[in-house]
Amino acid sequence: MPHALFELGKLRGESGDDAGAIQAWVQALARHPDPQVVQSAIARTRKRIAETTPRGVGAREAFQRPEQAQAHRVVQAKTSLEAAGGSAEQAAREHGD
Repeated sequence: MPHALFELGKLRGESGDDAGAIQAWVQALARHPDPQVVQSAIARTRKRIAETTPRGVGAREAFQRPEQAQAHRVVQAKTSLEAAGGSAEQAAREHGD
């Protein structure tokens, strides 16, 4: 089952459904025999999303007044390790932060 979820994530990513790809990979992560492969796929997709999405894009930002936009706080996404039940400290150690 984890291999099927991993492949489903690849298919979703190739079709442009990055969120669906990450969702499938996070489900596969807990039982996949090589979690590093899954984490790498998630990291590559998140990096691509970050590099291709202009900052401040979205309906909320589009309709806010400038003074409201300043107050908008960006929340840091969980790492794949945190999503699978690990702590932020473990994720930081794994990535050398």
